Amino acid sequence: RLELSGSAGNARQEWDQRLQEWGREITTLRAQLDNARNANGRRALRLSGGDMECGSAGFTAQHEGVMQSTEMLERSSCKLEEARRLALETEDIGQGVLGDLAAQRETILHTLESTRTIGSELNAARQTLNRLIATAQRNRLITLVIGAVLCLGLCFWSLAWLKLPLKWNLGLAILAAVMIATCFAVRFKLQRRVNS
Repeated sequence: RLELSGSAGNARQEWDQRLQEWGREITTLRAQLDNARNANGRRALRLSGGDMECGSAGFTAQHEGVMQSTEMLERSSCKLEEARRLALETEDIGQGVLGDLAAQRETILHTLESTRTIGSELNAARQTLNRLIATAQRNRLITLVIGAVLCLGLCFWSLAWLKLPLKWNLGLAILAAVMIATCFAVRFKLQRRVNS
């Protein structure tokens, strides 16, 4: 019996049925051939010299039957050999496909692992950038506060030369600091528009 390994369920059953049918057909044909040979041998032994013409006609018919049986047996053997060859080719193709699928599975698993690694590295980079941005914003705010205090101090110091009362000096210094800060803010916004 010929086994088809690696074949799909329906195709395997179909080939198994064909092979079984061909095997039964070959067995039947061999039995007919053996019976014909035995009958021919018995007739040949019982024939006399005067009965040769009748025996010859019977022998020819029987010989033709044996020849037809032999031809059918040879055709069935060829069909069986062809089925065996197709089964082996199918098995080879199936093994090749399974090998390709295994290689593709390994590639997909490797790609998945690489994607996970890249994702974790991107998350770490995002967190680092967020920390850097927060630090830069905090430093900018501190710089602006220090600049405003220095500007207010310089304005107050320069207005102290005018010998105005302290309230006037402080008010004018605050006004000057606000005007200077407004000028810087307008200039910064204009530069941003030009750059974008």
